[in-house]
Amino acid sequence: LSTEFGTLGLLYVTPEARGQGISKAIYSQLANKLFSENLPAAVTVVHDNEVSVKLHEGLGFRVKCTFDILKSLLPHELNFL
Repeated sequence: LSTEFGTLGLLYVTPEARGQGISKAIYSQLANKLFSENLPAAVTVVHDNEVSVKLHEGLGFRVKCTFDILKSLLPHELNFL
C-alpha cells in the first residue's frame, strides 16, 4: 500500500467461481483496510470490461478520469514502404 492512496486491481476470478461474490468480498476487505488507515482507494478498470465496471460501481467507486493506453509497436510490426 502507498502512503498516499491504495490502488486495487488485477483481480482474476476463474469462470467457474464467478457469480459467487468473491470479487466483491475481496475488494470490500481491501478497501476497508485502506479506509481504516485513512487512505483513499483507487482502481483502474478497462472501460469495456462491463462486469468489472459494474462491480466497482456497485462498491461505490466512480469514474474520475479516463485515458487510453497505446500499444507500442515492435520493429517487426512496422510497415515500411
